[in-house]
Amino acid sequence: MPIINLKDLESENPKIKYGCTKKAIALSEKNPQALYPMLDDFAKLLDNENRILKWSAIIVVGNLSQADKKNKISKLLPRLFNFLHEKEMITASNSIKALSQIAKYQPKFKEKIFKEFLKVEKAQYYNKGEFSPECRNIVIGQVIKEWNEFRKELNDKKDIVDFIKRQTKNTRPAVKKKAELLLNQI
Repeated sequence: MPIINLKDLESENPKIKYGCTKKAIALSEKNPQALYPMLDDFAKLLDNENRILKWSAIIVVGNLSQADKKNKISKLLPRLFNFLHEKEMITASNSIKALSQIAKYQPKFKEKIFKEFLKVEKAQYYNKGEFSPECRNIVIGQVIKEWNEFRKELNDKKDIVDFIKRQTKNTRPAVKKKAELLLNQI
């Protein structure tokens, strides 16, 4: 009997469809080895037009990185990197979370991931069809939040420290505060 029924993701009933995504995310966090055989199925969902399914798949893929003994995650990195520069803030934020999980569980990719994180400072996110500096600030805040997990390793990373220092002047108070707190801890 399968752990989750991926056919439920095709259901017309939102309770069934999105209940399945919640279950997949929870299972990918608690028992990634059990869900890992379905990694390819979740990778296909990265291209789904349903944004909730796509966002859920991004999170699941990141969580499954800790069970990836077949090096499948490496092939998904370019797609996750592309999501950092799509127009939608939520796609970028979920990708940052997923990529942070990958950096944590597969440190061989950490340097490359962190270089991609630096690029969000110049990314353009949109809200209702209009460029939104505020959305970019939120994404920057997500990067800083995720870097907090790696704070002991950041001190000798000049480009990252400079990025964080610039954010102490961010117009969004929450981002400014996160940057100040992280700088004090590295």
